[in-house]
Amino acid sequence: MAVFKNQNSTLKDSGENPRETKNRARNVLKATIDEGFKGQLLRDYLRNELKLSGRNMKRLAMDRQIFIGRKSVRIDYKIRGGETLLVNLDREEEQDMVAVPMDLAIVYEDSSLVVVDKPPFLVVHPTRNHHEDTLTNGLLHYFKQRNDPSIVRLVSRLDMNTSGLVLVAKNQFTHSAFARYRGKEKTVKTYLAITQGIWQDKQGTIDAAIYWPNPEDYRRCVHGLGQPSVTHFKVLEEFSGFSLVEFILETGRTHQIRVHSTYLGHPIVGDELYEGPLLGDHPRQFLHAWQLQFIHPMTKEKIKLQADLPEDMKQFILSNGGNLP
Repeated sequence: MAVFKNQNSTLKDSGENPRETKNRARNVLKATIDEGFKGQLLRDYLRNELKLSGRNMKRLAMDRQIFIGRKSVRIDYKIRGGETLLVNLDREEEQDMVAVPMDLAIVYEDSSLVVVDKPPFLVVHPTRNHHEDTLTNGLLHYFKQRNDPSIVRLVSRLDMNTSGLVLVAKNQFTHSAFARYRGKEKTVKTYLAITQGIWQDKQGTIDAAIYWPNPEDYRRCVHGLGQPSVTHFKVLEEFSGFSLVEFILETGRTHQIRVHSTYLGHPIVGDELYEGPLLGDHPRQFLHAWQLQFIHPMTKEKIKLQADLPEDMKQFILSNGGNLP
């Protein structure tokens, strides 16, 4: 059984390896290898127990960042049993994007990942129309200012006009771990939306496939040819013909909440793409990534984070006689 620890240590070779790690290691996997693995190749242990991909193993082996005790070893090393294994995941990387100063609301950060509360109207990553004014550009600048060698590996993404929590991995191991978590209840994303109308069912599950019929059109729809899509909902508040609804995603399709709520006849306020009501000075869909819960890939701790509703959604609720969650 592998026990992972996120530990700060300087790994150096015993002298038999001419290369040494240049900087103080921040992300180190540590495992005491059980006697039951005696005789197996280290590559199999790394793949099956530490869940390292073949590509990641190859890179770590080439950089000589896999250690038994203090000695760098190859991945074809034959396990004796009882050894202490250390894998240094840190690597200086470059990303071909412009680093741009930006005010960022950091909700959580450690050496493996960072979670940002994204405001509405901010694009997450560069596109054809947004080259340098994205959250990714801002995070690159944030990392550089702190001498953090990480690049931006997006684990979660939000539409430009959706606000709330965005999870970013700082290394390949962490990014790959979150990819493995999909569909295994190790990551729970909870959203809040203000929708049109009063829902007949106050709590339930929407199990309806989402299809993208025309790649030249952003809109998706519910259709039997689409990908399986499951959303759980719960009405939290009703006011003046509107509902504040909590959504929990079981799958993560593009526009999933927007499509599912519209499918049930309750489009999100301000969602012009899906025919949501456009009321006054509210030029965006009132959808917010409210809570994020996950198992930390390095420490195995359960992390639960929350981002308060942005002011535009708060004001809409209060001005229409509703109560805040």
